[in-house]
Amino acid sequence: MKNTPAALNEYQVVITNIKKLLKTQKISYRELAKQLSMSESGVKKIFVAKDGSFLRLKKICNVIGVSMSEMLQDTKSLDVFFSKKQQDAFLKNFILFKVYWMLVYERTSIVDAQKKLSLSYKDMFKFLRELDELKLLKLLPNDRLQLPPIQAVYWIGQGEFVNKIYKEWSRNLLESVSKPHPLQDESFVLRYLPMTPNTFKEFQLAIHSLEKEFIRRSIHEMRTESESVHHVRWMVVADNKSFTE
Repeated sequence: MKNTPAALNEYQVVITNIKKLLKTQKISYRELAKQLSMSESGVKKIFVAKDGSFLRLKKICNVIGVSMSEMLQDTKSLDVFFSKKQQDAFLKNFILFKVYWMLVYERTSIVDAQKKLSLSYKDMFKFLRELDELKLLKLLPNDRLQLPPIQAVYWIGQGEFVNKIYKEWSRNLLESVSKPHPLQDESFVLRYLPMTPNTFKEFQLAIHSLEKEFIRRSIHEMRTESESVHHVRWMVVADNKSFTE
């Protein structure tokens, strides 16, 4: 890649994001140097340089299990469609989906996911191999994973499993927080508002705009401050009907 001003800026973006990722994953320059077959001082020079080889950065990304595009990606949403084979596998064994969810969406480590789900080492890697075969992640040597990039995801399409998840998770969340006085770390609002059709459309657009802004912040924080993020469940429901219908 030619080192144009734009390219130099991208180089710095990648360097900055890799540094933050190394810190959150607790990977030292010495450990990284060993994986790259380089000296520790050589690795340090890469991270203090104002520009350099994108090929070298790509090798570093491969070692820590991320892609170059992930280090540069914006927060545009990705439409995800689960194939019938994938949905059938999740329906057959819901623990398989929990493993997938924790690793891909929550970015939980293999060890922590194994502990939280009370799985043996053998069972955990059986699930990882199955997810690899389903092309939902890639199992690499030395117990490393190549996961899809961190970005906003929308599940689309029909299917028994996706429909089941939408219904069950929506019902569970609603039952958990739907009370007149929610707890301090919860939010629940129930309203009835007469609106013209135009105002209702503007209301929906405003909600969509708010969602996009906080999705942007969330993706940035997951990429750069993964140790500080907390789980947040969010559901927005609105239609143009009366409560008495």
